[in-house]
Amino acid sequence: AALDEDRSHILVHLVNLDLHVSQHREVRADDGDDAILRCYFTCQHNVTLGSFKWYKDRVGGREVSEKSFHNRLDRTGTQTFLNKKDASITIRRVSFQDAGVYFCEVDLAGVGKANGSGTELKINKEHAHKRGNKQHMEETQTQAWVEQAKSRQGAPGPPAQSPCFEPAALQPGQSAANI
Repeated sequence: AALDEDRSHILVHLVNLDLHVSQHREVRADDGDDAILRCYFTCQHNVTLGSFKWYKDRVGGREVSEKSFHNRLDRTGTQTFLNKKDASITIRRVSFQDAGVYFCEVDLAGVGKANGSGTELKINKEHAHKRGNKQHMEETQTQAWVEQAKSRQGAPGPPAQSPCFEPAALQPGQSAANI
C-alpha cells in the first residue's frame, strides 16, 4: 500500500511539470493610467479547457476580481487564453492602492495548476503629461523585457516551438516573440 501511495504522489508531480507559467517581474504605471499584467503559459498537452486567476500579495490570497477592483479589471478572453496561452489582465485607472505583487495562476483540465513567480506593480508618483513621455516609458519597458528575454531562459511570452502553442495562429510575417 505504501508503494502505491508513492507512485500516485510521483505522478502528481510529473503532471505539474507539464505546465509552466511566466510573468514579468515588474510593471510600472502612472497614477490614473492602465497597467497590463502579462501572464503566459506553456504545457505539453493540447489545451481545450482551463481557467486562470490572479492574486494580490500572495498565491491563494486576495483574488483579483471585477468586484475587488470596482469594475476596473479587463481579463483576457477565453479564446485568447486557450489559443495564445495568454492569461493577462489590465487594471484600468491604477492608483497607489493597487501597488503590490500580483500572482497569476493557471488551471488546466487534465493537467493541473501552476503559478507564476509574481509581478510587482509599481505606481509612479509623477504623471507623464506628454504623450511622448508615456510612449518613451512604454518603449523602454518593452526593450527591457526583450533584453531580459535574451539574457535568460524561460522568459515571459510563448516560446516559438511549444507543444501547446499553435503556430497556425500566427499572421504572415509575425513571429511568436511578437505576440
